[in-house]
Amino acid sequence: MSKIIIPELKRFGYSSMNTIKAFLLLYGYEVGRLKLKYPTNDINNPPEYKTFIIDKLMHVVSTYIMVVEECHDYATACTIVRTLIDSVSAYHLIYHSETNDEMLLRHYLYILDGTSQKLEILKRRSLHITEKITPQEYQELSDQLSFTKNNIMRDQDVCVRNIKSLSIYKSHQQAIDTFIKDCNWKYISIEEINHKLDSNTSLVPYRTKKTIL
Repeated sequence: MSKIIIPELKRFGYSSMNTIKAFLLLYGYEVGRLKLKYPTNDINNPPEYKTFIIDKLMHVVSTYIMVVEECHDYATACTIVRTLIDSVSAYHLIYHSETNDEMLLRHYLYILDGTSQKLEILKRRSLHITEKITPQEYQELSDQLSFTKNNIMRDQDVCVRNIKSLSIYKSHQQAIDTFIKDCNWKYISIEEINHKLDSNTSLVPYRTKKTIL
């Protein structure tokens, strides 16, 4: 994969992989500056949460480089590229919204979707005392699991409250209540509550203008 040639880059003597590394260094520097300004991933602060997402993407790109150059694993590299495309498309859809209200709506719905999936996974996990787990260890693990579940549900409550405080909620309450129920941040438009973008449809809407930071 590192031998793929892009004519425009070849003209300047750069390989595709060297270009990716160069962009990673440049963006890594900028992300580092953003992390100094936005040090947490507070869901109530979209700029901080966006920085958290971008930082995760940078780590994914680093993983891609390692898989290509050290592991020579084509299948895994393709999977990583698809993950990057989906993540960047989702970021564009959410944070390039036309209005601040719609950006916040998609932002909180996106978090609801992620936390709902995490909570479902945790609910399917069960702990049992075995010869490898002492009663004390079992209790500690059980407490950690309960703590994590409670934190997730707390974040979900915050998201729902914040959505319902938006001015857009007052004028589209029925539609947005449906979005909340379905954790649907991929909706095509508020007027089309039963339709959403899927993996066969571009997540980047044609009407978007600029990122709201």
